[in-house]
Amino acid sequence: MRVGLRAQIGLVLTVIMVVTVALMGASAVNLMRRAVYDQLAAAGERMAGVVAQELSEALEGHSTNSSWHQVEGLSSLGQSFVARGIADRIEVRRVDGSLAAIFAEKRSGASGSGGWSRSVDWNLEGDAPVQWVDLPGYPSVLVVRVGLSVDGELAGTVLAAFAHRDLAARLRTVQLLSVAYLVLDGLLLLIVGYVLLTRIIVSPVRRIALATERVGAGDYASHVELASRNELGDLARSFNRMVDRLDRSRRELQEQVFAHKEAKQQLERAQAAIIRGEKLASVGRLAAGIAHEVGNPLSALLGFVEILQQDPKMHLESRKEILARLEQELLRIHEIIRGLLDYSRDRGDEPADCDVELVTDQAINLVKNQPRFRDIEIKIGVAIDLPHVRVNPDRLLQVLINLLLNAADAVDGKGWVRVTAATENDGVRIGVEDSGPGILPELIDRIFDPFFTTKPPGQGTGLGLAICERIVQSAGGRLEVEGKTEHGARFTVWFARTDPGDQERG
Repeated sequence: MRVGLRAQIGLVLTVIMVVTVALMGASAVNLMRRAVYDQLAAAGERMAGVVAQELSEALEGHSTNSSWHQVEGLSSLGQSFVARGIADRIEVRRVDGSLAAIFAEKRSGASGSGGWSRSVDWNLEGDAPVQWVDLPGYPSVLVVRVGLSVDGELAGTVLAAFAHRDLAARLRTVQLLSVAYLVLDGLLLLIVGYVLLTRIIVSPVRRIALATERVGAGDYASHVELASRNELGDLARSFNRMVDRLDRSRRELQEQVFAHKEAKQQLERAQAAIIRGEKLASVGRLAAGIAHEVGNPLSALLGFVEILQQDPKMHLESRKEILARLEQELLRIHEIIRGLLDYSRDRGDEPADCDVELVTDQAINLVKNQPRFRDIEIKIGVAIDLPHVRVNPDRLLQVLINLLLNAADAVDGKGWVRVTAATENDGVRIGVEDSGPGILPELIDRIFDPFFTTKPPGQGTGLGLAICERIVQSAGGRLEVEGKTEHGARFTVWFARTDPGDQERG
């Protein structure tokens, strides 16, 4: 359960106030009890002193041994003290401590002492002039002793006893009132402290928390305005500086992201331009071979046309045969040029559902009429019903043509090139292998580096394989090479198969 800062402050203040009130109450009660006792003792001591002075004056010139019986009832002042309830008993004791006379005493009755005997034992300890004693039926009896001098000599002691019957009740009343005042004061201080602490601590903290939430939501213009010169004010100012720094960092990051995005777009455009340039280079290589391949059918066409012109009356069957040969050569030229045009057309780089068998056939058909493949046997090992893969068909065709042309260069126009395609590990593996000398082991790690080539100067840019690798990797595939097989080099392209759902959507 979450406990708010206000509740925590209120709880802490309550605990502190309860402990404080308890300690102060206990201390106040003890101080009040001591003050009451001291006040009663001082009053009793003054009264006993007055009585002792009166007796000393009354007994001057008399023998103390013969005059003690005259002391009882002698002083109207002492009688008035007892009658008004200030004292319960005033007596005179000899120097040896024995009772000489009772100066004044409350009589038995509704309010009298009654239970005290004439020679009551006060249970006094030591010579302390003021003592509190407990007697049967009379708790908290104050006994005050004052020396009695007659004619300059110590004649005895005046003892005044004060039975404070309601002292405990009075003290309890005082204690309750004191505790009540302390509780009220504590409640008032608690309320005032809670309000002040809420204003000084909770409200600023809440404002900082709300500002933090706004900053977390993206509002970097949110600031906390606190005029306090305490730690919370310092915290608010530090928070504002932090938000300003975050805002600057955010803008700088946005600028960097924009710059990186621009750089990425420029890089992608440059890569696309390089890919198109390499494709055009391969188109040029194919076109050079096609020019030779188209030349033969054109020569045949010219010959057939010349025959037709020389013999206008040629037999109908012969004319039909020549026209059929013309059509065959024209279709051959059309097929060669059409394939080159389709290959040279740029249809974008977006991945699409690709039929590997169809693209492999297109690549073989484009290169098989090239002069460099005239003495090269193209071995085909493409499985049927291959699953489709997710790659741009034009880009896959570009990769295969580049690999086939490199294979033709590797065998130097004589030997064989094998093209295979099969399902492997939830994907399709396409292989191009040649019967050439292979690739040296120390060159394998550099074979896909840009501008690296094993061909003689002027016969290669060194970008073909690097671009092929870039095309394959951008489609999520792999391009691998085995530099030395039992025959020559083998390049393998692997793509993950397309899900059936993707094929249906395609």
